[in-house]
Amino acid sequence: MSKDKKKVGRFGDDEREKIKTMLQNDYTVEEIAEKLNRSVEAVSNEITAIRTILKYSETDSLVEKLHKLHYWQNFKRSLIDDIEIQFFEREWSALMRQFLVSDVVHTDEMMIRDLVMHEIFLLRNKQEVAMFWRRKEELEKKIESELRRDSDTQDVTYLSLMKQESASLAVALSSKNKEYCDLQSEKTSLFKSLKSTREQRLKQTQEQSKDIFTLVSNLDMIELMEREGR
Repeated sequence: MSKDKKKVGRFGDDEREKIKTMLQNDYTVEEIAEKLNRSVEAVSNEITAIRTILKYSETDSLVEKLHKLHYWQNFKRSLIDDIEIQFFEREWSALMRQFLVSDVVHTDEMMIRDLVMHEIFLLRNKQEVAMFWRRKEELEKKIESELRRDSDTQDVTYLSLMKQESASLAVALSSKNKEYCDLQSEKTSLFKSLKSTREQRLKQTQEQSKDIFTLVSNLDMIELMEREGR
């Protein structure tokens, strides 16, 4: 096949493995395309597909790890339904991917768990606020309708009960707004702590890599000096 004629068609398993290896070794898309004798566009599309598959595979692996944690079965009961369970799994996995999984300790897992739960609490809060507002608007329409009637035909008891419920809902909405602000503040604090922990871990990993590189370089130098009889 001429070098000028690019290979076309579906990528084979061997090509995909080569792409994964070259990506791990920081090859550019152009360099990978040249090595495989493929067009840059075709390689770019294949890389996107590979990364998507790897992402879902990694997510499945992390969810499986979550399900094996000793507290999961009891903790799962605190989630209302399958929607919340799936939301927790997805968010927990996304946060875990930001760490080197081998470096995640129990404290990190607890912070990630609490951070995701705060997100769920915020969603619950929004749902309750929406429900309260709908009920309050419904009551106000009924109160307005009742007040339009002649005073001698108005149901005073019913009107009084609706006004009391509307006032209670106003108090509840104010309380929910404060709860939302408190939860948001706590979530931000947790996120900052987790971000700081992650950055510290990455820094330690980088320093360890430098130490290993320095050690290997020193050993190579000693070996070279021994060969030269210094």
